[in-house]
Amino acid sequence: MLVTPGSKKKAAQRAAQAKSGRGAGGKDMEIKNPDVDVVIPISGTMYLEHLRNCLRHLSRQSFPREDMGVIVSCLMHEAVDDAKLFELCKNHQATVVFTKPHQKAFNRGYALNIGARHGSRRMIALLDSDVVLHPDTIKISVNHCRSAVMAIIPVARTDKPPSAPVWNGDMLKNPNGWREFASKFKYERGGFGNAVVQRSVFEKIHGHDERFFGWGGIDTDLYYRMLKSGRVINLEDIGAQRALHQQHPAPPSKKDPEMTKRNRKLLAESKSIVRNPNKWGGVRCL
Repeated sequence: MLVTPGSKKKAAQRAAQAKSGRGAGGKDMEIKNPDVDVVIPISGTMYLEHLRNCLRHLSRQSFPREDMGVIVSCLMHEAVDDAKLFELCKNHQATVVFTKPHQKAFNRGYALNIGARHGSRRMIALLDSDVVLHPDTIKISVNHCRSAVMAIIPVARTDKPPSAPVWNGDMLKNPNGWREFASKFKYERGGFGNAVVQRSVFEKIHGHDERFFGWGGIDTDLYYRMLKSGRVINLEDIGAQRALHQQHPAPPSKKDPEMTKRNRKLLAESKSIVRNPNKWGGVRCL
């Protein structure tokens, strides 16, 4: 099942425009107003409340809403309340793509690839469903991706679950309030899972490596391949406000030492920039 808000004509126009003007390795500087697809993977009902807060704060972005598409890629690895998911995304003008998992273990890269292939805008924002963005994050990231192939969004891990009042209140609308709240929590540099990338480069290297399953390695792999393709910037280095991670229990895949070991081995063995040589991001919809 596939739900696609908006006209097919506009989508086709965006695709044609993107095809005619894409560069590689940060060559899109002549584009004055690049648009962006925000792609959010989700695996089951347990993350719906996190997604609600994520979408609510996306609607507060200072980046023009008409230039930002939102695609929720639901890889049906776990049970999901599709009625709630549809209603939630409808309220926030988001597209929903339901996809059958092609392996028993959750494959985050596969879900992101499918969401990215469904869109057509010049930039792609890769965003976890449990992350809440500062109102200026998309605007700053897209601006820096005019001359860089990837802009990494720093994320501070909080101890606040999705039901915490802070996500619904007005404190985070104020830049000073956001800064004060974020400063209370530990930040570890090095996460690459939330970022904005140039679509032309992302497609050239065939997106995320779909051999990775569970937790660990997939984002680092993409980071190194994007780095080989052009300049990468970490928004932490320019003083941008950190995004905020909503608290939740660790997924089973994060506790699976064999899967983590396998992913580390894949990360060490892979030398090529291009992954998924035969087919990638195939949209297999229910």
